[in-house]
Amino acid sequence: MARSTTKDAQDLFRSLRSAYNATPTNLK
Repeated sequence: MARSTTKDAQDLFRSLRSAYNATPTNLK
């Protein structure tokens, strides 16, 4: 269970990071 939770957290973090990188530079 802990492993699946960690995997979900990593996937969520990766998606958030991708979205952050996709934002225009002026929004950063």
